[in-house]
Amino acid sequence: MPTYLKMPKQSQVLALLELGWSYRRIEAETGVRRETVSRYDRMRRVNAAKTFPGSDASPPVESPDVPDVEGANAAKTFAGSDANPAKTFPGSTPRPRFTAAMYRTAIAEKLDTGLSLQRIWQDLVEEYGYGASYESVKRFVRTIAPTRRSVGVFHCAPGAEGQVDFFRGAPTLDAGTGEWRRPWVFRMTLGHSRHGYEEAVWDQKLEFLELLVEDELGRRADRLFARRVKQAGITTMKTLADFEWTFNPKIPKTKIVELASARFVDTHSGVLLIGPPGVGKSHIATALAVGAIRAGRRALVRSTFDLAADFAEAEATGERRDLVQQLTRVDLLVLEDFGMTKLAANAAEDLLEVFVRRHETVSTLITTNRPTQDWGVFLGDVPAATAILDRFLAHATIVQMVGKRYRLRQRTGTTDD
Repeated sequence: MPTYLKMPKQSQVLALLELGWSYRRIEAETGVRRETVSRYDRMRRVNAAKTFPGSDASPPVESPDVPDVEGANAAKTFAGSDANPAKTFPGSTPRPRFTAAMYRTAIAEKLDTGLSLQRIWQDLVEEYGYGASYESVKRFVRTIAPTRRSVGVFHCAPGAEGQVDFFRGAPTLDAGTGEWRRPWVFRMTLGHSRHGYEEAVWDQKLEFLELLVEDELGRRADRLFARRVKQAGITTMKTLADFEWTFNPKIPKTKIVELASARFVDTHSGVLLIGPPGVGKSHIATALAVGAIRAGRRALVRSTFDLAADFAEAEATGERRDLVQQLTRVDLLVLEDFGMTKLAANAAEDLLEVFVRRHETVSTLITTNRPTQDWGVFLGDVPAATAILDRFLAHATIVQMVGKRYRLRQRTGTTDD
């Protein structure tokens, strides 16, 4: 008894035959047996042979679920004449190279809405009965959107982000009682990355699930914090709790503690810590960077010496643009000991570009012992220094740090001992 295919599947098989696919390949792609494909191929050839120029061709069977194919087997129309479908011959128009080309309009609309390729393929299967693989959609999208990433955001229904299982595990020796017992096992697997978490417990209380989730979130937060501290270039952890406020009581503790909340990063404001060497500017700057990282922000801490070396190396290796982008992207850029050394001839222009790009979009913190009037001297470019100060000080909090040098006290204490 012959097998009759539904219209979407029939359209797919005929389209693959038009592309010149073999029966074996069509069977692997669509799941339709080669005998059925062969029968539809014979019917296709017979119908094509019965169409002559000038004869009334049978109207094509249209599926309400399949979008129009732009340019596929379109009749040639000339000025003053009506379209004649019978005058369309094989080879008169380019054949589509991809199965997904039949759904070009639908795919383009879904791409414009920001859907991922995985979601588009799922929609084609559900809405149009698309029988080809996900890889076929990826190959076709590369031809119409070559700059689009093949993997995007994973879209799924609520509750489908992960798989959670709670079951009785294999008999296990209880170290507390010395008995063999079957524990309860909690297992969670994320739907897209397939990362998982598993833990066994002896009881079935509901409270343990909350503890497991809190423990997992805490571990993830700690790993993220450690990774961002390393990326920021912070080698020694500094916090405001470690700062000796009593040594220099004139330092504005209230203002600095308020800055530690990282609200100035949210408002894209700047901070200028100015004062003589040794009063704790670097300590407070690092502590503010750590506070911003704990608040979920990204930071980068660089001294003026490192910055000068970075610019020189970037200029020599041709990576200046990459360095400027790195200094521009972070939420908080900390420049320590600003003005302690004279930068290269074109460093002022590089810094100006960084400050222009960061202005009113991200935050910058600078520590210096030089007054702002001297910035044009060590930058070697007075107009550039003026432009930098104009943008930086427009939304900056200035913290004057005065007092005794902490390092001298440490050296004195060591000598006394």
